[in-house]
Amino acid sequence: MMDLQKIHEFAIMYHALYENPKTDEIEVEDGFADKCFSFGFEMDCGKAFIEIFSEDAFYNTEAFEEIIDNVDDVMLLGSAIFSKWRCITHWDYLPNLLEDDSRKWFMSAFSRLSVLTSDNERIKERLNAKHLDSKSDVQMEIEAIMLRKIKKELCDDTIVKPDSLPLDTSGTVYISPDFYSEENKIIGEIHAHIGRLKGAQPDKIASDVLKMLLFEKERGIKYKKYIAVCDQDEYKQLRGKSALAESIRVFGIELLLFQIPEKDYKRLQENMKKQNLSA
Repeated sequence: MMDLQKIHEFAIMYHALYENPKTDEIEVEDGFADKCFSFGFEMDCGKAFIEIFSEDAFYNTEAFEEIIDNVDDVMLLGSAIFSKWRCITHWDYLPNLLEDDSRKWFMSAFSRLSVLTSDNERIKERLNAKHLDSKSDVQMEIEAIMLRKIKKELCDDTIVKPDSLPLDTSGTVYISPDFYSEENKIIGEIHAHIGRLKGAQPDKIASDVLKMLLFEKERGIKYKKYIAVCDQDEYKQLRGKSALAESIRVFGIELLLFQIPEKDYKRLQENMKKQNLSA
């Protein structure tokens, strides 16, 4: 079970640091990753957050502030904060942690995190409960089902879901694919989604394609690259005539389509409707 009190104290402390104009960069860097790991937050390059909201909300402060009040999952927000911090501290082209735009993003994020982990008993009861029908939980369950199907389809028991993989030998940049086999040189992404892609959703697929290609180039090794989906309409769209579909073909990324149990299909569909993500 999450220790909401410790996460709450963590949120209050870092909100104050980002709010204080005298804070030094070292104060928001040292020990931060260890704290995030201790809470179970994931450094997933913002993947889970982007899947539910948008890439723009992850990278753009104005877009982030527009949706922040709709974020009600402590782990999702904590992982987004951890991933944002990691992106800024390990990618030279991004602004530093204490640049004005970054400060605003983190202040909004930590403010929301402090609210979600407050002493309010109703909030604590809701957050500590196991909501199997929340978007993130349903997604994780379906991704686990699809991963088992992938291993069976490819006849490969070496495939795993890695925590993170170093992008290069420096070990400063990481990616987190949905499945991977070092032994058999396989890397892939799972997209648990119903219906045609819309809005920023194609950008998410494009980002996954780019990460796999970059990983392959940096490693200097040829990998079998996959994108796995569970919906016929999305599968057809990714095999269509768009620039994204052409990129998937040209770069040799194989599309895999798997049927999931009807009850899980309906659960995912219902949760997408609640999140206004359905086609």
